[in-house]
Amino acid sequence: MAVGTDPTLSIVVPTFRRPDALEATLRAMLGLDYQPDRYQVIVVDDDGADDATAAVVQRFRGQGVELSLEAQPRRGAARARNRGARLAGGEILLFCDDDMILEPSYLRRLASATERHGDAVISGAWRFSPPVLDALRRSPFGRYRIALERRFQED
Repeated sequence: MAVGTDPTLSIVVPTFRRPDALEATLRAMLGLDYQPDRYQVIVVDDDGADDATAAVVQRFRGQGVELSLEAQPRRGAARARNRGARLAGGEILLFCDDDMILEPSYLRRLASATERHGDAVISGAWRFSPPVLDALRRSPFGRYRIALERRFQED
């Protein structure tokens, strides 16, 4: 794909009272190897109008990528995704949770795969950060979660 012809993308990020996780996610999203004017990030706060979430979004505004914040009364992540999708203006729509860190080349690879395969559903492997892995290893459910992810990645 030539520069300037890359498809536009909209990334919808539902969040609920997790400003620290959201901050790391937005930092990564605004540092992606993709033309800043070719993608937008829409954060949907499922806590009405959480001041901490609004402050995080405000800190990242003005960095070249269109970044917006929508607030809704607590209705759940699915409705937050739907609300963000209705506001999206990109040719490609991507949903990311508020604790997902995209690799810098992710949007470029997504655009390339879409160009090659059309409207394909695309998913990637994900990894837990070291602090999350440490926390998960301390509980039976956490160990189950780690094993489950490994099983899915092996299939």
